[in-house]
Amino acid sequence: MKKITGVLAASLLLGAATVISTGGVAHAISASIDKVIAPGVSAGVLYVDNGGYCKTPGSPNDSTKQQQGYNYDASGRFSIPGVPGYTNTVSCPGGSPTSLRAEIYPVPYGAADCVGWDPFTSPAGGLHLQQAAGTNIGTVTLPAQSTGGIKLFGKVISAAGNIGNCRIKVDLFQDDGFTVGGRGAFGSFIANKGDDLTTGWIYAGNYSMFVSDLVTGTVIRVQTSFDASTRFDIDLDASCYGFDLCTYDKGAPPATGGGFHPLPPARILDTRSGLGISNGRVRAGDGSLRTEPNPDMRLDEANNHQTKVTGVGGVPEHGVSAVLLNMTVDQPSADSWLAVYPKLPRTSIFEDQSWFRTGPGTSNLNFRKGQTLPNLVLARVGAGGRIMLENYAGELNAIADVVGWFDTGTGGDGFTGVTPERILDTRGQGGAFGPSETRHLTVTNRASVPAEATAVVLNVTQIGATAFGYLTVWPTGVNQPNTSNLNGAPGRTRPNLVVSKVGTSGQVDIFNFAGQSDVAVDVVGYFSARGGKVYPLSPARIMDTRSGFRTTAEPLGANEVRNIGVAGVGGVPPNATAVIVNVTGTQSTIGSFLTVFPTGQAVPVTSSLNLDMGDPAPNLVMMKVGQGGQISIANARGTAHVIIDVMGYVL
Repeated sequence: MKKITGVLAASLLLGAATVISTGGVAHAISASIDKVIAPGVSAGVLYVDNGGYCKTPGSPNDSTKQQQGYNYDASGRFSIPGVPGYTNTVSCPGGSPTSLRAEIYPVPYGAADCVGWDPFTSPAGGLHLQQAAGTNIGTVTLPAQSTGGIKLFGKVISAAGNIGNCRIKVDLFQDDGFTVGGRGAFGSFIANKGDDLTTGWIYAGNYSMFVSDLVTGTVIRVQTSFDASTRFDIDLDASCYGFDLCTYDKGAPPATGGGFHPLPPARILDTRSGLGISNGRVRAGDGSLRTEPNPDMRLDEANNHQTKVTGVGGVPEHGVSAVLLNMTVDQPSADSWLAVYPKLPRTSIFEDQSWFRTGPGTSNLNFRKGQTLPNLVLARVGAGGRIMLENYAGELNAIADVVGWFDTGTGGDGFTGVTPERILDTRGQGGAFGPSETRHLTVTNRASVPAEATAVVLNVTQIGATAFGYLTVWPTGVNQPNTSNLNGAPGRTRPNLVVSKVGTSGQVDIFNFAGQSDVAVDVVGYFSARGGKVYPLSPARIMDTRSGFRTTAEPLGANEVRNIGVAGVGGVPPNATAVIVNVTGTQSTIGSFLTVFPTGQAVPVTSSLNLDMGDPAPNLVMMKVGQGGQISIANARGTAHVIIDVMGYVL
């Protein structure tokens, strides 16, 4: 690639002045520049990539690149050093030259602020040209406001602050129009001044883009589309910097965590109505169709297994490390399990589906055919603010209600775990809930929860329901949301972890939809300004009694207590003060319940999940770490296998 500087003009003409002789056949390539591109622009740069490719007949993939440098004189004409009359005698034995390629910049590269042309003040952006030998490209229309160009603006976002000038470098190439005879916008520039960011002038279209953080050295490659409505933000704390389709060329996705921001519950996903996923029930698999050559079918399948969780339901678009969702499966067509995990960066930017999850699996919900079953999910946010859903078998409806989000730095509230303590049991306090009944429950200034708590973590259990229905928990003083926390069935005992913002008078409200139902509530922790920050993880299995993974290969017996180390495993650091784990009980020989508590303490009179004979049952547990970096699991009756997947930790 040769560089030419001087007075940059707006047309590049390829005609007959430069002759390349190949096998006795003359191929004409000439160039001239005859018009200044914009008022006040007195210098520019033209990179010419070749004076012709030499292609061997019959071997389209076998070509030898012949580069030719051009000078750019004061009269705006090209000359070829040492060749009188601007002629070139590059020889292509047995072949022919193909095209001339050029990249045009409006100002000399390196002459603007920092390095590269200044996208905030430059009158036009760059252009990439590719023309066949012997053709005339005509007038070159560089992207600018007067030629239909667009300039996108946004912000650089970082919880660490102190972004400074000249930190973000952007190289972008317009993908459409890059055939012989086409043109596309091009840019290579330092894109930020403080937290202000711009693309400079470009054309609307599809782009391949490299984004470099010159402080950390991280480089990602992105495929994206731009139009006049696009906001150009780069979130340095987000996977793929917030872009949807990305691969990491250098560096790795950031591991971020932060404070909790409770929200009134809001529904953000419901496949029954097309909210969040618009192309039907969640099908079996992880969204990949590796053997399907049709790209439209592959895209449809991928979209069927992912949903966006930022910018919806009160969750901001940027600065989010994880969301807390009450996830419900409805009307599954087969016994199955559902796993929730962050959308991963790709291993290749191209659509080869190599970015889908591999390795040992985890689960968030385990269920039987036809069941409606909820579970609270801590979901780390992935590329493009999205999460993935993997369904083992059959089809199902997926419903998700967001109850809060975790930021990527300072701000928000931290978690404090407490020894589980029961604060409500209607079997001895007030009697069963009736249909459409709402009750207030005081949650602060009791069970180690202080008055300053902004949110409370409760294990809520529905006992002996007489009808199909649901319970909803929300902060007192706000309107009842159109969401649910727990779906019950006649005669069943079902728990679910609930994180609720604290309402007026330190209370939360509990609503029972149908039939009569007893309710037990155990407090396990709270959020406040003095708590520890939460760090979400990609799910990892840390215990499985079925296989003996990190434990004895035997089910838990009646009244058995088993300890499991959680500090220093599955991505949890040794100094973690609390862990967030998904606990699944299965193959129970009798109706029973499991209690999870900090090791070193007596078994509390509470429950973490309830088991029906033979059926699997999951529940999320947020628990402070006990002696030796361990937590303990107690089984009340019969025998049952237990699986534990770690989702996050607290420091």
